[in-house]
Amino acid sequence: MAVALETGRLSPPFSTSNVANYIPAALNRDIVDELNRLNVIGVHSQHIAYTLRLLAEERSTSQAVSDRVDLVWTSPEIAGSQSRDTGVVVRELFNTAKISVLISSFAIDKKQKARELFMVLAERMDLSPELNVRMFLNVNRPHNSEVPTSTLLREFASSFRQDIWPGKRLPEVFHDPRSLTVGVESKACLGYRAIHHHSNHSRHHLMIDVRDDTSRHIGCLLNR
Repeated sequence: MAVALETGRLSPPFSTSNVANYIPAALNRDIVDELNRLNVIGVHSQHIAYTLRLLAEERSTSQAVSDRVDLVWTSPEIAGSQSRDTGVVVRELFNTAKISVLISSFAIDKKQKARELFMVLAERMDLSPELNVRMFLNVNRPHNSEVPTSTLLREFASSFRQDIWPGKRLPEVFHDPRSLTVGVESKACLGYRAIHHHSNHSRHHLMIDVRDDTSRHIGCLLNR
């Protein structure tokens, strides 16, 4: 329509018949009325065309931004929802990782669930020595436990190898030492789940997963 207005193929007075080739039929009447209203108040066809191009550019930019964000849902799917399952998204990220993956979580599955989740990433690590994986995990002290911190860390390391990580090459694992403090004065806990994925030198993905006030997990996937 902008081209038609600029070249004179479409000119006032506007009618449903002469704009029919440029817009959907359902919008025909409303757009014709608006075009004629603009013409009455002195807006030239060239100015209308320029405005249409600005609107098209703004819509294109907005869509590009929208396409970079996906809603991720951990809990059972709600009817009519357009969100994506967290496990599917995570495995997709792991499967395309080439440079680095950073994982942060306050809780992590074990045994079969863990193997199903991390198998793809573990296999990629074993095949790609250049792939760097770091995990920031919550290692907590059981309630009222006074077991030495070194013992708890050894138990966690053993459990990580046996029940969580299925690969030969291990990721770097970090924790907050305050989570193992005896007493409650200086306790700490990782409160969010997040994955930062670097697939190449210009492509980054960040998935953030949080718990809402109904104890369901929701999140978003940002692509850059």
